[in-house]
Amino acid sequence: MEKAKRHLRPLLDESGRVLYSSVATLKKGPLYILGLNPAGIPESFQKKKKEDIIRYSLNNLAQRDENAYTGEVWKRPALQKRLCWLVKNSFDCDIKDVCASNLIFNRSISAGDCGCPENADICWPVHEMIIKIVQPKMLLVYGNSHTSPFAYLLKRARERTGGEALKFEEFHSGHSSWHCKAFVMELLGKHRTIIGLPHLSRYNVRGKQSVANWVRDWFKRS
Repeated sequence: MEKAKRHLRPLLDESGRVLYSSVATLKKGPLYILGLNPAGIPESFQKKKKEDIIRYSLNNLAQRDENAYTGEVWKRPALQKRLCWLVKNSFDCDIKDVCASNLIFNRSISAGDCGCPENADICWPVHEMIIKIVQPKMLLVYGNSHTSPFAYLLKRARERTGGEALKFEEFHSGHSSWHCKAFVMELLGKHRTIIGLPHLSRYNVRGKQSVANWVRDWFKRS
């Protein structure tokens, strides 16, 4: 915990959180879910409530028993429903059992304000701590545009290989010209599959079984 605090020192007193799943998901499992960062600036943070601060999230991690995708009431619940549908239809498991977080822990109104990649670099060592515990064979991320967890991981992978070709694939999302994307990278000594979906706040994956099947196939090959 203290090591995580040292890494996150520049962000500790900003609005945000570290884990979106319960602390019970910090165990070995096949999957790790990442969004970009918590959205919006809540009224409670404007009043400086400690519960909305990253420092509080870390200090109370051991007591976290809630999953943000099933246990919280969001003003726009579409993302929650879409992610739950995908996890059920691609992995045959309950999202409550899956470790989930965001690439960047601090909250912002828009993706452009999240401080990527600088804040992602600050948060990444904590993700490495989580990955060492969970040991996932797949990272499922939502957001695959220029500013996204997918783009950040792809850049890290390409830097590591020195520009060598990665196993990369695109699959039509079933909406407009948007695509789902996948590649394999070496991460903490193991090859792991990265699946990047269009951001689920805008992309409705529910009912698109071909996409769920494509994710499932990548998972089986991982």
